[in-house]
Amino acid sequence: MVLISAAVAPLHAEPKASSEQVSQSVAGHIATILATRDGWRRVRLPDGYEGWMHEGYLDSRPMTDREAAAWKESARYSRG
Repeated sequence: MVLISAAVAPLHAEPKASSEQVSQSVAGHIATILATRDGWRRVRLPDGYEGWMHEGYLDSRPMTDREAAAWKESARYSRG
């Protein structure tokens, strides 16, 4: 899992900026990493959407399950 660090982070259908945007997420949300490719991460968002997000929109360090659970319990977590 990884924390989204950009104010608004687009989710793309393919790992390229010119591909269709299928959803987006915001800073403070957590995404599950499914795959990586050339600076992109295939992720699943909490609402179930899956797609490609550029690593520049994400925190540089993946979270452990324990860290993600603690983040979701904190007052800083954006519940949507």
